[in-house]
Amino acid sequence: MGAWGVYPSEVTDNIYITDRENGLFIFRFDETTSTDFSKSTYFSVFPNPTQGEIQVKLAENAQNKLATIYNIQGHRAKQFKLPSGKIIHKLQIDDLGPGYHILEVRTTDQILHKKILVH
Repeated sequence: MGAWGVYPSEVTDNIYITDRENGLFIFRFDETTSTDFSKSTYFSVFPNPTQGEIQVKLAENAQNKLATIYNIQGHRAKQFKLPSGKIIHKLQIDDLGPGYHILEVRTTDQILHKKILVH
């Protein structure tokens, strides 16, 4: 089980992942990952690319926040519980290897994703 091949495309900003059992998956990371804009949570990550620390900015109304960073193979590399009442969260990621990673932020009603690049 797991990814058979992982192919990031700098041309399309898509990530193509193949799996022997389930076929091809195409991941696209846009500025908004929700189609219901009335419930959309503002989400930004900076600096990106980074060398060791990122700041995650979320809307004030985001509740029960959990940030997880996955490596390009889809394995969980780090996880952070983000305290309520804060808008900007600083995450130390200097122990991650260089390359692309996926940041997932879960709130009470949404799951948001951003692609980050660590130098």
